[in-house]
Amino acid sequence: MRIRYLATSRLLHCTRFAIAALSVLIALTAPAAYAAIPDGNGVIHGCYNAVNGNTRIIDTATSSCKHPEVAVQWGQQGPSGPAGSAGSQGVAGPAGPAGPAGTALAYARVLANGTIDPYQNSGNITVNRHFTGDPPVKDDGLYCIGVTGGTAGMVHVAVVSLDSLFNIAGTVTAGVFLASGCEGTGALDGNDIYVVTRPQSQPGGQNGEDRAFYIIVN
Repeated sequence: MRIRYLATSRLLHCTRFAIAALSVLIALTAPAAYAAIPDGNGVIHGCYNAVNGNTRIIDTATSSCKHPEVAVQWGQQGPSGPAGSAGSQGVAGPAGPAGPAGTALAYARVLANGTIDPYQNSGNITVNRHFTGDPPVKDDGLYCIGVTGGTAGMVHVAVVSLDSLFNIAGTVTAGVFLASGCEGTGALDGNDIYVVTRPQSQPGGQNGEDRAFYIIVN
């Protein structure tokens, strides 16, 4: 009988040990539960006890408020506030560096009588009137222009446009060549320009009518 009792006692002891080991194994392998505070929407949940004034934070997935607690909640991040008023005007920044020099060889605003506007010219351009006959007579609408300084043949193109300030209709044309009767502009060879201005009703030819114009030379 004693032998049977000892065997039974040992069996119970081994069974209890196995159960305890299995419980530890289950506890170690069970997935850990983490509190979701705040919840997925960024809301923090709590319970307020109106009797004693205590408040506690809870995870609504695993807990809830008890009597006499009242459920309360608030956002982790508050709503956006109103836009602030505009700030004062900042101080003016420093002046920028000067731009690069233009590429035009010469430019001028030429008045109808052939004089150059002293405030709008590059300083290296001359204008003479065209004369024919003996004694010489000024030809209306014909201008002899020369670009001084530089090198011979440096003028390649001349662009002209009527001065709209006077609001007089007409046309203007230019050619880079030394026209007969335009000698004496002071320009080197190849740097003479011949300009003709005409009334709107005149399709072409010479003479024309005097008109103020702008000229840019490259």
